[in-house]
Amino acid sequence: MGIGRAWLFAFGSVVAAVGLALLAIAQTHALERPCPTGERSIAPSVVNLHPTLVHHQNWLGLPAEELGDSSTWVYACSDGVVVGRIKGRNVAVDPTSGMAQVKVLTRWVDLAWLTGDLDAYRDPSRWQLVYSSVAAN
Repeated sequence: MGIGRAWLFAFGSVVAAVGLALLAIAQTHALERPCPTGERSIAPSVVNLHPTLVHHQNWLGLPAEELGDSSTWVYACSDGVVVGRIKGRNVAVDPTSGMAQVKVLTRWVDLAWLTGDLDAYRDPSRWQLVYSSVAAN
């Protein structure tokens, strides 16, 4: 590879890294949405959080019969902030355990891991699953 191509590759890498950083900063507003007030709330039965680059790998578990009807939203909240949500029956259910999975935002989990806080968030008492018939923006 010539010097010109190496320089172009390095420049392109820097531009890509800056672009990704700006994209991440632009999307942080989704991590600041307050948890809505709802008709009821419960603690999750299971908390599954691991750093990953693959989306939809982190989730909070609750018994499938706790999902509510098809018009009900279930919000996963921690420290008063929404970090995941599902609507009604649009959720994966593990057939062996009967657990429904409310997916948690991958970037939130990765940020918690990078700051060294992820282990503390594995405690189910840090979470609240809020049921609402109204979609929060």
